[in-house]
Amino acid sequence: MNADTNDCWPTLGGKLTKLLAEAHGVMTESAKVAVEWLPGNCAFLSDGSVLALGRKIGDSRYPYGPGGFNFWAYSSGRMHCNDGLFDIFPKVQDGAEPVIAFFAGIEVAGGGWMPLPLLPVPELQTGGLRVSRYTIMHPAGVFYCTEAGGMRFVLRVFVDTAGRLGFSCWAVNCSSERRRYFVSSFFNPHLRHALHQSEEDRWFREVEKFPLEGDGAGIFLITTNEDVARGVSLTNRCYVVRKVTPGRGTELIGVDETTARDGVVGSWCGSLFNPASVYEGRFLNVRGLTAFTQEGVAADMVHAMGISGGELRIDWVLDFAEGISEGENGDPGPPECSAGRLDAAFWAVDETSGDRHAGLRFRFVEEEGLVRAAVLNRFVEHLKRQVEFCALINGYVQLSENSLIGVRDIFQALEALAFWQPAVARGKMLEGMEYMTPEGRFFRQYSLPAEDGRPGRMDLRPFIDQGCWVIAAVASYLQLTGDVDFLRRRCGYHEIVDERSGVVRRSEKEDEILMHLVRTLDYLLAMRDTRTGCVRVLYGDWNDALDGMGVSRDPHEEYGSGVSVMATLQVYENTRQMCEILERFGNADMRGRIRKYRRAATELREALYREAIVEAGGERRILHGWGDGRSYEVGGFEDPDGVARDGLTANAFWVLSGMLERDASLRGDILKAFERLDSKYGLRTFQPAFPAGAPGVGRISRLPAGTAENGAVYVHAAAFGIAALFAMGEPRRAWKQLAKIFPFTSLHERLTHSPFVMPNSYGFNRDKGIDGESMNDWQTGSSNAVLKILIRFVMGIQPGWDGLLIRPAAWSPFREMSCRLVLRGRRLEVRVVRGGKDGAGRSFLVDGKRRSGATDGISGVEGLFIGWEELSSEETLVEVIG
Repeated sequence: MNADTNDCWPTLGGKLTKLLAEAHGVMTESAKVAVEWLPGNCAFLSDGSVLALGRKIGDSRYPYGPGGFNFWAYSSGRMHCNDGLFDIFPKVQDGAEPVIAFFAGIEVAGGGWMPLPLLPVPELQTGGLRVSRYTIMHPAGVFYCTEAGGMRFVLRVFVDTAGRLGFSCWAVNCSSERRRYFVSSFFNPHLRHALHQSEEDRWFREVEKFPLEGDGAGIFLITTNEDVARGVSLTNRCYVVRKVTPGRGTELIGVDETTARDGVVGSWCGSLFNPASVYEGRFLNVRGLTAFTQEGVAADMVHAMGISGGELRIDWVLDFAEGISEGENGDPGPPECSAGRLDAAFWAVDETSGDRHAGLRFRFVEEEGLVRAAVLNRFVEHLKRQVEFCALINGYVQLSENSLIGVRDIFQALEALAFWQPAVARGKMLEGMEYMTPEGRFFRQYSLPAEDGRPGRMDLRPFIDQGCWVIAAVASYLQLTGDVDFLRRRCGYHEIVDERSGVVRRSEKEDEILMHLVRTLDYLLAMRDTRTGCVRVLYGDWNDALDGMGVSRDPHEEYGSGVSVMATLQVYENTRQMCEILERFGNADMRGRIRKYRRAATELREALYREAIVEAGGERRILHGWGDGRSYEVGGFEDPDGVARDGLTANAFWVLSGMLERDASLRGDILKAFERLDSKYGLRTFQPAFPAGAPGVGRISRLPAGTAENGAVYVHAAAFGIAALFAMGEPRRAWKQLAKIFPFTSLHERLTHSPFVMPNSYGFNRDKGIDGESMNDWQTGSSNAVLKILIRFVMGIQPGWDGLLIRPAAWSPFREMSCRLVLRGRRLEVRVVRGGKDGAGRSFLVDGKRRSGATDGISGVEGLFIGWEELSSEETLVEVIG
């Protein structure tokens, strides 16, 4: 046997063995199945998992763990995790020593060892040994595969449903000779409620090893003590439990263990980039307990001898606890570790993940080359997981004090998640509804309360748009589910104690959710500028880098009369949404408010036409906003830096808010703005970018031109523009833009993040050498915006109060596409088959019966309305042809 063939695999089970063989075949170009390659040297395998090979630019990653447990695994082999502010394995800087590492050593003729890292980091010199590596990112866990010297090693890493880390390593001798080798693990957790490590950490840290029944078994106990407040001390701990299972033809020679870091790297100043123990096949300092003087770690080295085809399996379980107490109700002891338990736990995670996402399925068939159907089919499965991740975060995804739970962020994501996990979305909405004042002002970000009920840290900067997203998300949720009881649920408030410090207290007031929505809209309407009638921007709007328009010219006032047109458009839409909610679910006392909101809608509409549209030389533009006293404008013909500029989001929301329905003549002006905003990677947030020091706009001018919100393709904003193009009946333009922002198209050769989920931006600045790089992935609102485009515009599934509108876009690059989901407890499949001309002569079939549709006045697209009562109790099939 030979590691270059597919006949030497560890016993992971049928599905996983097949997956490993497929990945190996792709890597060696001997695959029997066609795979779909992505930028970043990645590919989708047949089951939708991601094969990630080495890359010089950027890295791919996947998050694992329940609740607020954030475990990140990278294709490079880097790993880090935290649970809230409890830093378990810290994120290290690029090029720094990892805190989790695995090595192997293969005995060479004449004695000595050939060192072999089992992760891409740290990189070691392997003496000319030919090494092949590949990483498989599966929704339930990650697999790191290494092949060298006639040996094949597979390391599986996952987080179980209780938040325990499971590591399993399989070593198989694929050569024709007996082989002696070792596998070594290294764990160096932080285990503190601290954002950074310090020299003093080791003073309050102890690592001790204990024996465990069974050949090769062992336990490490890592304990840290920390003072989190005067008089409040915590003891945190981590158990590392190991079991060794030699397979047929493999002899366990022995296990070495050490708790001393210098025993692994050779000296206090040594490094994992040159680990002496791996070169020598033994630990240089074997200590059963390390405390105070040097950094304690949990490290082991398992030696084995295997015949050809012989296999060794080693399992580790890591269990963490923070703030444990002494006595009977304190530390429950080490977790169980066995091959069977870990396998069962892995498949339980896999099954749970599959079940959560089974409620929404897409299928795209045969493309015209703009977007590959097979890639998009697999991409949307990861996109759903990205939306879920963004919707359900519990804060501190990035381990920093300000990485809290954003109100606007989660409510946009929850609006999308409700399409296939409505009950889960409902629960998170109820949580978020409490983080507002009794006056109706939502906080920008919040964190969950401590165990004793004390409120957590808050970001109280008054970004005006927070409540807009809440009203929109709740209205969408109600249309999707018909869950009137949600409005009757009682919910509390928080009162601001110290705004600058982010200190709040729980209010004694409590209301039904319906009243929370009423108070929210009342607050937003109260924030209108008395002179222009538009909504004041205060600290900022959705584009939070543009945080200068709300500054007051009066040194005694913090906020002036500066306005956000985008927020005004959102509030205009909110007034209509609240009227619809109150007309259906409000009591007689709400009639006065309905009249008030209708009047406010009229006033906002008139103000927008009067104030937000500027004209010069026969050309019209929609402003993004203006500063205090309208002393300057942004997004018009003369911005504060003296140049004409287009802004994307106000143009997009002019369409999405329904304003275009009142005056379709602006359609041409909006399309021209989109043309000027277009670029290599899609629609830019502003064009041109703001120069350094541009007055009146805030920190956006301190971002390099062509990055983030300052003249780059900020993908969330680009998605707003794409939705507007679909809404205007411009599907070919919309799909062209979608193809630009999808990270998996050939355009993105310099993608710096994961190509299988949405990034947050694409930068471009030729002078600074920026061309397509991204700031971030996973935690970005672009994910929910793109998913809602696929549901509402591409497939045309638009739930309403009384029924369902099915109005797919008039054109797509696919011959056929379908979407299956559950709405109000009833299964629905929408199947769209492309006809001749763009949506012309469209026909509808509902369970095989022909139905007549109606044409939309703005998009010109024909759609079919189906009352909720018409949906079958089993499954309804709606076919759209043409």
